[in-house]
Amino acid sequence: MIITGMDSRRSGGFRTALEAFIRSERSALMLVLIYGFLFFTSWDFSLAPLGVAFCAFGGTIYIHGFLVMGRAWSVRVESKGRLVEEGIFRHARHPLYLGALMIAFGLVVLSRSLPLALFFILIVLPYVCARAVIEEAVLSQELPAYRDYVKRTGMFLPLPGFKMKLE
Repeated sequence: MIITGMDSRRSGGFRTALEAFIRSERSALMLVLIYGFLFFTSWDFSLAPLGVAFCAFGGTIYIHGFLVMGRAWSVRVESKGRLVEEGIFRHARHPLYLGALMIAFGLVVLSRSLPLALFFILIVLPYVCARAVIEEAVLSQELPAYRDYVKRTGMFLPLPGFKMKLE
């Protein structure tokens, strides 16, 4: 995934504001609120077992990653001066984002809501990917060992070498 012109040092205006919004904790809260509204306004649970499975597996991944991160976790895109490589982080650099995406997808499956599916595809998925890419840039600058870590691990899944970047 390439998002052009997002480097805040080279451009201003809308792109800088968009990157600042993606980095902020308010952006995630807004997405959760909108997503919740779309989910709870449409109920059709005929695919409930599949949706519940995605939510449960995604929740397990998220909680495990959160517990492994400990004090290194932050709502903001920032480095806490420590590279976490234990647990699930041995295999993927952003397991919390993967877990959150799996939960969100599970809710789409549970609700079978077209507006929620479109919101997931057009807003949530690109937002999470952009946030991960921005986080990678920050961590690469602040943690010298992060570049080697990128070579050994996959971004969301254990697929080393899979990269998305902002240009």
